[in-house]
Amino acid sequence: MSSFALTEESCWGGRPIARQIAEARPRSRVVVTGTVRTTETVTVGRSASYRVVLRDDTGELDVLFLGRSTVAGVGVGTRCSVEGTAQLRGGRLVVWNPLYKLEPADGIRGVNPSDQLPEREGHAELTTSRGSDETEHTGSSVDRPW
Repeated sequence: MSSFALTEESCWGGRPIARQIAEARPRSRVVVTGTVRTTETVTVGRSASYRVVLRDDTGELDVLFLGRSTVAGVGVGTRCSVEGTAQLRGGRLVVWNPLYKLEPADGIRGVNPSDQLPEREGHAELTTSRGSDETEHTGSSVDRPW
């Protein structure tokens, strides 16, 4: 288990740290929390890399784990915080090999103070189906360069 903590400072090298994806700019430090929207294994150079699209209420950010075809615990629907320097690639912001921390999902036993799951009424039903725009791209084959 790691003992690191994500940066809590408001500035990094004299520049503000983006706390929401919409605030991120190329070459800026980001510390954002969101939900993994899609994952896929891609080729960067000659190596397999795990690409994750992280989404918060303000936008999307690509997260790239170089040299890895998967990252344990990081899949579609996972809440995750990442810290790193944003870069622009292919018109999208990407953070390469970030520090990351898996975040507890809402309503998980042990997360809320009462240690009880929320009542079902007023909460979305859990489902394994995805909408047409929420396709998960995973697998062991590396079939396209990124």
